[in-house]
Amino acid sequence: AAIKKSRHIHWCQDIYPDLLPVLNVPLSRRTMAFLERISNKALRRCDRIVTLGRCMARRLTQKGIAPGKISVIPNWADAELGASQKEKGAAGARKTRPQKNVRPFEQQRRESVPAKFRVLYAGNLGRSHPLRSIIQAAEILDRDHPEIEFVFVGDGPKFNRLAEIRSRRNLRNIRLMPFQPAESLRDLMESGDVHLISMKAETAGLLLPSKIYAALAVARPVIFLGPEQSDIARLLGDFGAGVTVPQDDGVRLAASILRYRENGEEWFAAHRGARDAGKTFVPRESLNAWLARARNVVGLPPRAG
Repeated sequence: AAIKKSRHIHWCQDIYPDLLPVLNVPLSRRTMAFLERISNKALRRCDRIVTLGRCMARRLTQKGIAPGKISVIPNWADAELGASQKEKGAAGARKTRPQKNVRPFEQQRRESVPAKFRVLYAGNLGRSHPLRSIIQAAEILDRDHPEIEFVFVGDGPKFNRLAEIRSRRNLRNIRLMPFQPAESLRDLMESGDVHLISMKAETAGLLLPSKIYAALAVARPVIFLGPEQSDIARLLGDFGAGVTVPQDDGVRLAASILRYRENGEEWFAAHRGARDAGKTFVPRESLNAWLARARNVVGLPPRAG
């Protein structure tokens, strides 16, 4: 930006290097201090910093960034989740290429017969996502509630570990799938009766799992395994779109899943909350906010309407 004499807006998805120790990346104290120094210097030189939530904005102000430089603009769900069936078909015909070793989602869904109550985890399963409580909940429910299944779709460092644990403990209620083609995304997300999202408590304000917006886009109740003092927990509470469970409480996680399984009124209440939230967190609103911030940074007046 300095060389080109242009304006610089930083879109902050995660806060580094602060996340590295939380993710158990081994670095010396001297290395961390050096990385923090150059990171803070770069952040202070930005004309505007766009964060995903209020917790992240608070973290940046604690690092010495002027609050007036920071804007909060939520992320959004993939466009395929908002497309009509006709639009999805046309897009799929244009863009989709066959993927190796990926069976069509419809085929995989038919294999789950009889139909089960599905707890869906869709996305990356990495170092910032606690796994122990999910395994504990799966073990509890596998014994007494075979009608409930956990389906993990995606990738990440902990996927192989999850597969090993499933095999070693003979957990019949866990299914693993690779990432699916774009035209199957809405069918996949709607197949979950509840969506499971996880985040280490120590990462609050350093990252925000954007898979929350996909769950809301298909109006599904969310169980959030993570810190109560976080943007996701507040969002779920404000809209009544789900519940928050502490990351180390697998018993409570199993109980929350079972409550949605057995209590139709509670499930439908969270469904309505997720539907209302999904109408709020849409791409159009975030993109308009982005354009407004960009025009302000370069000194242009706001667009009419």
